[in-house]
Amino acid sequence: MNFKKYSVRKNLHYNNIFFTAFVFAFAAALICVSVTLQGCAAAPPQTAAEEIKLFEWVRTDEKGGANEQLGHLVFTENGISLTSVQGENRLDLTGECVIEESTVTVISENYGTVVMGYTLSSDKLTLSYSGKEATFVKQ
Repeated sequence: MNFKKYSVRKNLHYNNIFFTAFVFAFAAALICVSVTLQGCAAAPPQTAAEEIKLFEWVRTDEKGGANEQLGHLVFTENGISLTSVQGENRLDLTGECVIEESTVTVISENYGTVVMGYTLSSDKLTLSYSGKEATFVKQ
């Protein structure tokens, strides 16, 4: 009888050791996965130039509402595509661009080199050129 009690206690002891090892191994694997996935998260933009490249922009009407028919702005890695309508005038500006602290310089086949000022305020981007302004909102 003593032998059976010893055998049962010994099995329980080994089961506890196995369970503890399993918990530690699972926790270690979970930590490794979480550390690896943190490296995959996109870093938030550090500058206004980085932020405006991340979004598509739609021009606003007089009341401040987004209106796709008035204009659309998209930045690519090194390029820009801007459509803007002002009354009967329509601007289609595409080309390579350089975004600096407060200016966007566009090199376009149709218009040559165009330098526009910009102001980023929350979800609004205001472009200015030759005394005129156009405001866009994030999409």
